[in-house]
Amino acid sequence: MKMDETKICIGIDLGTTNTSAAYSTLSVDGQISVVDLEIRQKGRGSQRTFDTLPSIMYVKEDGEAVVGREAIALKEQSSIDNNKEVRYLENVKRYMGTQQKFLLDDKTYTPIDVATEVLKHVRNYSQIKTMKSDYYTIITVPANFNTDQRTDTMEAARRAGFENIELYDEPKAAIL
Repeated sequence: MKMDETKICIGIDLGTTNTSAAYSTLSVDGQISVVDLEIRQKGRGSQRTFDTLPSIMYVKEDGEAVVGREAIALKEQSSIDNNKEVRYLENVKRYMGTQQKFLLDDKTYTPIDVATEVLKHVRNYSQIKTMKSDYYTIITVPANFNTDQRTDTMEAARRAGFENIELYDEPKAAIL
């Protein structure tokens, strides 16, 4: 896709452990500005903003899926309570592009489902929500991601509500 240099560009590092995002704008004099996006998250009873979102999903007993610091706090609390039932999924990016399925309660989740929840949180709980909808989304992927892994990443981004999506290999993204 040919990019319009005057549009905002959202960059997302959908990481195995943490996810982060930034956006760029082009000023009237042609200067590019890059701003880290802060992501609102709940954790330990309060809500604050952070530069990174832990890439973990926890499914509450009522079926609600939460991600980030809230998911970590719930995971830690369940281990303190000696709850033997695993209610969280983490490090699932490793399984992108596979047919791997995870069972929590009676519901099956795929790596795409978990990535979608993480990306939805970034989109809905950062400044992205207040931006006009006409922007580009660049998601970084490891250079060794195969076609299936790239397809799954694109699908997760679409399900999360992103449009105009491009995937950039991490080394290429670092240069840009």
